[in-house]
Amino acid sequence: MVKKTVDEKCPHCGARMKIWKHNLSLGLVVTLRRFGQAVKEKGENDIHLQKETEMTKNQYNNFQKLRYFGLVHHVKNGEGVRKAGRWLITRNGWDFLKGKIPMTEYMKTFRNRLYAKSRNNKFIFEIDTAYSQEYFQKEFDFDIYK
Repeated sequence: MVKKTVDEKCPHCGARMKIWKHNLSLGLVVTLRRFGQAVKEKGENDIHLQKETEMTKNQYNNFQKLRYFGLVHHVKNGEGVRKAGRWLITRNGWDFLKGKIPMTEYMKTFRNRLYAKSRNNKFIFEIDTAYSQEYFQKEFDFDIYK
């Protein structure tokens, strides 16, 4: 859930002075799990979000929030330029999916940059309680890094 905290304008330039809070919600975890399964099926950590995954509109629209947590990243070409629509799961993303590391409960952003984060951490199986720790360890027991 995203919560608005400040809604003011800069007196000098008129830019919005809004801080957004992004929770690592069940919805985001399910989206990451679905993306991880798409990578597993393709066998390559380079997925076009619209063409190579079956996501709901909500999942697609919120997918980019996973980057605030360092779980996904844009795919770049050899010159460091982003490939349009292409994403990968980071090492921390894989470790989180496998239940090896916890992730912060929320991130706050200001103008699309990290501003603050929670001191509390949770493992994936504490958020997505429909599945056990063993499920995540078994389902994502493979290594596909870029």
